[in-house]
Amino acid sequence: MFRLITQNPMDEFRRFGEIFNDDFMRQGFKMDVQKTDDGYLVSADLPGFTKDEIKMSYEKSILTIEAIKETKEETVEYLHKERTYTHLKRTLHLPDVEASKIKAKLEHGVLNITLPKTKTAQEILISIEE
Repeated sequence: MFRLITQNPMDEFRRFGEIFNDDFMRQGFKMDVQKTDDGYLVSADLPGFTKDEIKMSYEKSILTIEAIKETKEETVEYLHKERTYTHLKRTLHLPDVEASKIKAKLEHGVLNITLPKTKTAQEILISIEE
């Protein structure tokens, strides 16, 4: 007896597309943003990147973090190579930041950024007179 196997030829394309549904591929890199009394604290996972491969900027209330790893010229012959050029970028809207006081530190693949609020942006409790 023969069995008829039906298969949609588009199934292979769908499976290939599932590769790009991975969080790392969609978002670029994972990060946490905390709001503190004094400002914001951003922690971004950037394993394998050095501080020279990471660029940050803050302009018009937008923090941009960009990580670029370029392929180095090598004379080695590879059978298979996946680690080549990488360009990851994320932007965040963080208003009322004192841009000149932003600090960043890269430790063990985690970029920690402290963004202090401007003095005028900090919440002040106002008492009501009787």
